[in-house]
Amino acid sequence: MRKLLPLLLLVALPLYAQTTPADNPARGYEAETLNMDLDNDFVYTDADVCDEPVGTSGVVAVDYDGDSTTEGEIYVSATGEDDATCGGTGGADGPCATIEYAVANRTGTQDGEDAICIYDSVLTEGDIAWNVSGDAGEKTRLQGALEAIEFKYPQNPLILMGADADGDGLYPPEDTDDIAVIDAAGFDRCIEFGNVNRIELAHFTAQDCGNLAVAPTTGGIGFVSNIQNYFYFHNLKLLRINQDQPTDSDHRNFQANTNDFHFFAVENVLCDQCAGYGLRGGFDDGSGPMRWENYSRLAHGKDTDGGGATHMDYWNVTGNEIISSVLDGNNGAWSPQRATGIGNSQCSQDLHIVNSDIIDTQISFEHSDSNFCNAGGRPTGGTVTINGNSFWISADYNQAGYSVISFSDDSGVSTTNRLQGQFVISNNIMYIESGSGGELFGFVTGQIDADPGGGDIIVVNNTIRATNCFFNGGLINLTAGASPWNNFTVKNNIIENTTNSSDCDNINLDWAPSGWDSDYNRFDGSGNSAYVWNDSGTGSLAGWRAATGGDDNSAECDAEFANEGTNDFHLAANDLCALDNGATLLSVTDADYDGPDNRPVNSWDIGADEAEEGEDPPAPDPGDGIVLSGSGLDGSNTQ
Repeated sequence: MRKLLPLLLLVALPLYAQTTPADNPARGYEAETLNMDLDNDFVYTDADVCDEPVGTSGVVAVDYDGDSTTEGEIYVSATGEDDATCGGTGGADGPCATIEYAVANRTGTQDGEDAICIYDSVLTEGDIAWNVSGDAGEKTRLQGALEAIEFKYPQNPLILMGADADGDGLYPPEDTDDIAVIDAAGFDRCIEFGNVNRIELAHFTAQDCGNLAVAPTTGGIGFVSNIQNYFYFHNLKLLRINQDQPTDSDHRNFQANTNDFHFFAVENVLCDQCAGYGLRGGFDDGSGPMRWENYSRLAHGKDTDGGGATHMDYWNVTGNEIISSVLDGNNGAWSPQRATGIGNSQCSQDLHIVNSDIIDTQISFEHSDSNFCNAGGRPTGGTVTINGNSFWISADYNQAGYSVISFSDDSGVSTTNRLQGQFVISNNIMYIESGSGGELFGFVTGQIDADPGGGDIIVVNNTIRATNCFFNGGLINLTAGASPWNNFTVKNNIIENTTNSSDCDNINLDWAPSGWDSDYNRFDGSGNSAYVWNDSGTGSLAGWRAATGGDDNSAECDAEFANEGTNDFHLAANDLCALDNGATLLSVTDADYDGPDNRPVNSWDIGADEAEEGEDPPAPDPGDGIVLSGSGLDGSNTQ
């Protein structure tokens, strides 16, 4: 399906609002003025909360969710006063002055859960101590087209949100008629949650917390207690959190140091010009799941002295979904020494990354083991799906060693904590741009050592373009430990090395996996890229076939793309290299880069893009000068 690759319009569009193919939802934060589900029907159009007119006195008693239980609306304003009767929009018992006072002293006056409403104000407040939970009850949203699981949300949360002060049914921060801002400049954190559950934050801006040069652990939102479940954050703008601070354990936009942490959802949230770790924390083994959907983070870290930015690094989590999101190193706004995407670290299992853009990161995704598991005896891995994403590297971090998907597993780790499971890497567009200062180590790279674990690594229908390689960078560049993995499926991939450099290998393995299954790939057409099997070069594609017993239907040729000048890597209609030449892999995926259900029953295209249904490619022209060294256009062997 031919649409522009989202990353191509970065100059023309706000970085948090990427374009996307029509089949998939938009990627990143979207400007929504109303996204509330108060009556628990998962229709997000309820506008009957935090909308009282000026002059309402005291805590407002309403039934905004229609459950016949009276809830309280508590208003907070910069012109308010914290006292025993505050909470209205005006009059004798007008708004409270601070969120912390409202949470601690004015909740619970009615029978049900409450909503705290930021009323047309910029509140100069930070380090907000929050120690009150919502009421009991959870609701389950069924699994969506791109989601991996059903997900639970608080049914009766304690809400903090921006008010619809002018009563037009629209809410901040995108309704600019209303103001709802927490300005935490000079504070360590914006909000710190204690031992609480069932919280919803929505429709406001929090800014400038965690920007102190010398401070304890700082950042936007902290979770620092034992049991914290059912958090739903949406339609928020987090601005300049930890900006210009280094990436270390003291600077985290979302900080999680909690034992029991379940069902944490961040949906349609923008973290703009944020530094340090976007998320960092450890939990008890089995905590999770987490969901990051339409989440945008634009980094802006410290320029020197260890400066960098990491979007996520966590451990002991079961189930993390990153869906339709944009994680951007944002190197045009600062001078990063490094930027890292996602660290799915020790003892974490079941990761799902789909329809997202990961831009300008030295390592886009790293999956690593460790002996540091809270309960021990828990392998890292489970089911890991990386499907339909863009991985784009154009930054110069002045360091060699770029990787897109990296594995870190070695014999020094307890055998029970090693990488195990099934890793499916499919329908992704991976690109390192000419002129970037670092070199590429590999698109799928690292060290893996099962002993006794292991599993399957499945790499299918990816489009990979390398313009700057180093140390055998290529499609797969893996080293083995004492007891390596053996099961690999590598099919229907396009890998191109536009520099024609011999430093770019197609595949480089220092052992001979017994379960190697590779075929229907399109390798670099220059003939300069090498193949290495069992730590020994095989020379040509024919030598690779003889050594591995695979790739009979693969070829060395360069695919034709829709518009390489604008980096549109959808297949061109006149392509003779990849169109209709792939294997059918419906047991692995039915999607292409543009969305689910796009692959036909047979005659697949090679690479991330499947041509428009009903658009047949032209018949091959024997006189067009394209020669496939090893495979006919119909997939037959033409050696």
